[in-house]
Amino acid sequence: MLYETTYSKEIIDEKIYELTLYTGKKEDEILEILKNALKNRNLEWEEFSSISTLYFHCNSKYSMYCLVKWNSEKKYQDIINYISQICSIRKGKVLDFGGGIGELSINLASKNIDVSFLEVPSETLNFAKWRFKRKNLNIDIYTSLNQIKTKFDIIIALDVIEVLEKPEIHIKKFYELLNSSGLLILSKGKVGEKEHPMNLIKNKNLIENLTDFCNNNGFKDSIFENKYHLLIKEKY
Repeated sequence: MLYETTYSKEIIDEKIYELTLYTGKKEDEILEILKNALKNRNLEWEEFSSISTLYFHCNSKYSMYCLVKWNSEKKYQDIINYISQICSIRKGKVLDFGGGIGELSINLASKNIDVSFLEVPSETLNFAKWRFKRKNLNIDIYTSLNQIKTKFDIIIALDVIEVLEKPEIHIKKFYELLNSSGLLILSKGKVGEKEHPMNLIKNKNLIENLTDFCNNNGFKDSIFENKYHLLIKEKY
């Protein structure tokens, strides 16, 4: 299951090892959890989202394991390597918004790129912080945009816009937090899929018209190619 061609074996093996250290569980236990992570995360969604979507993201135990799998896919590694190239070219301060288990932030910080990380208080955040410490990476950590008192040259939000209750407000806030000519890098995730109910169907119109929304709120096309379902815009 974990060694299909879609995965990087070296990367998934490293993450399984990290999970054994972080959780204290044996490898066979971790493999079993990973095997059923998506199903169990969706069961959590059925229970927790009745309270609020934020409550789900803060209290899910299985989202962390789902992210371990998805972040180990070759296509995700291609995405973060492409973003890393862009950050190396543009330089400056980077915000990894909704950074999950910290995969992108680790990639950037390991290349001496000045990256800050934001994730809601959760087991996912705890695992990311543990990974940063294990790798001796000095990364500023936030749990809310309201905590941020600085500006950035690049803001990245991967697999995040579709899960937010008010993504339009977040995009406008990103504009405020960007320096002049700063880059906004968004992924255009799918909504309405049974496997991913937290990708809110009410965000379908925004996702489908994301370019127009950004263009109408202070952004323009950048010089970078919109590969891998990414939308890369530049602040006017």
